[in-house]
Amino acid sequence: MDVGFRLRMLGGPGREVIRARSEGYGLRGQSPFEGHLVVRERPADPSAEGTFAAVLEPFQGEPRVASLVPLAQTPADPATVGMAVTVATPDGPRTDYVLSAVTPHEVSATTADGHRITFNGRFAVLATQGGKLRRRMVAGGAVAYDGDRLASPAPFRGRVERLDGSDRLVVAVAAGSAEPGEALAGRVVRVVNPAYVCPAAYTVTAVEPAGPGRVALRVNMPFTVAHGVVRSVDTEAGAFATATPVMKLRVNPGLFDGKVVRAPDGSDQRLSTAEEGAFRLAERRGIGAFRAGGEYTILDVGGGDEVEVLVPAM
Repeated sequence: MDVGFRLRMLGGPGREVIRARSEGYGLRGQSPFEGHLVVRERPADPSAEGTFAAVLEPFQGEPRVASLVPLAQTPADPATVGMAVTVATPDGPRTDYVLSAVTPHEVSATTADGHRITFNGRFAVLATQGGKLRRRMVAGGAVAYDGDRLASPAPFRGRVERLDGSDRLVVAVAAGSAEPGEALAGRVVRVVNPAYVCPAAYTVTAVEPAGPGRVALRVNMPFTVAHGVVRSVDTEAGAFATATPVMKLRVNPGLFDGKVVRAPDGSDQRLSTAEEGAFRLAERRGIGAFRAGGEYTILDVGGGDEVEVLVPAM
């Protein structure tokens, strides 16, 4: 019996699929060639938003996903992506309407198979079969199907005050946030900072009291992402060079931009940019905490970062 994965993606004018073999991640010049699948888009209007929405289906025997159809939003909102996914089941075809938004957006609407769907959340799924709504879920907002509205509970939000140990965040709870509690355990906490290239994400393993208006979130991974030795310090530039090769930066430029670096004296400093030749601090005066031969640690999160835990509604 065949076992595999099948990728189906919404197409569009100017889009092409490229299959290639190229060097994979690892030591440059020493990685074996690996298979790659690349989707490239050359839109007629360079300012147009590109939407790369896809379904990756693991299957045994015959794949079940029959079709993908984009859902046009009214008003047109580039923040919102929607598609109808039709799946074969023993009880007949099922259509799942999937909606997603990376950034906050206004209420958008679409008409699908004669039904009106409105959405202003982060993610939603409406499963229909035989002309009836069978299941629904939304996170970070609300979705309505022919006026039947479902809203997710308020998210937990706060600001990181400090790191307590290798896997514990002490968070000041934001005004209007959902109450912290054991319901957060098992959920994904998203940590953001405007200086980050991308957010950090962890699974909450425990929720512990940490004083008035504060809560400690214990997570599933340590915050350390790199550790090394300072080679030299440029006081004027507010930067230091590392004596330790950092392979993560070679394959992921910008990975440490905006992250926190723990200096040899134990203080936490915020980086602006990071390359092996120069780790530049956001505040130049903090360079006094570094010295040649001292050890530094790059941390994935730090004081001042914003945290959010979304709780989906079923």
